[in-house]
Amino acid sequence: MLPLLAVIYPLWRGRQGGKAVAGFVVLLYVITGITELWANPEERWLAAVQLTLCTAYLLPLMRHGWEQRRAQKKSTE
Repeated sequence: MLPLLAVIYPLWRGRQGGKAVAGFVVLLYVITGITELWANPEERWLAAVQLTLCTAYLLPLMRHGWEQRRAQKKSTE
């Protein structure tokens, strides 16, 4: 949880590096979630919650990047 909180400040400031680091950290959590979902039947519900939270964290990051790129393309036209 702490690695995700560590990137909140750069994300809040709108820095691109913060988004890259946050995406990388979330992907590490996705990997562990998929591994737990596959390998540990007793803890599958926790792995499903972890994957859901990772998706909820990652999708707004991706959407923000898409919106920034779209705005840049419109400004150059």
